[in-house]
Amino acid sequence: MGGKKKQSGWHSLAWQRKAGLFLLLVFFVLVIGALLWVMFLPQLSATVSSGVLQINNGAFYTADRDVSLSLPRVPDAAQLVVKQVDGDAVDQWAYARRVPFRLQGEPGLKQVTVAVMDAEGQVLTTMFDEIIFDDEPPVVPTLKQPVAERSYTPMSVRFVGTSEPGTMVYLELGDTVYHTQTAQNGSWVIQPPKDDLSARKYDFCTWAADQAGNRSAERRCGTVQLVAD
Repeated sequence: MGGKKKQSGWHSLAWQRKAGLFLLLVFFVLVIGALLWVMFLPQLSATVSSGVLQINNGAFYTADRDVSLSLPRVPDAAQLVVKQVDGDAVDQWAYARRVPFRLQGEPGLKQVTVAVMDAEGQVLTTMFDEIIFDDEPPVVPTLKQPVAERSYTPMSVRFVGTSEPGTMVYLELGDTVYHTQTAQNGSWVIQPPKDDLSARKYDFCTWAADQAGNRSAERRCGTVQLVAD
């Protein structure tokens, strides 16, 4: 009888040891899982936020409603929700490094946000960028010089006029195109190098282009007579 009780106690002690080892193993698994989660979560967040959203590769202006959004690295399984702040346009996309988007509303400053979500719909991060949408072409530049009735030398001829401030004015003279930035007061001057010119009659045209890429609907053209120095 005493032997049997001793054997039964031994089995009970062995079972307790096994249960203890099992619980210790479970504890270690949970601890390791928690550590891995803590280590993985900041890495995921850093991966998502390591870059920035760019509209048309960081351009400040666009003349086209259809733009391209460049995105940083995000988890492959992420979903994107793209929205224009001042409009109702909302698009959902599977993740890609570049996604299309169409700007809505009147011309002006547009802000676009992108929410990056995981497979469960949890928002990992939100990014935004801004761009000025301008589809209005600038007016054709005015031209004060040269005067049609006068003759000029290759050294003295200058093209002078006005245009919208900030626009780029282009001059096509013969087979060569010159350009200059319009000053804040709207004035512009282009003086071709004398070595580019010779004593003859030249056809020319001028037009303007703004920062969004819009170009004057019309060109202002004429002729200028150059004589030897």
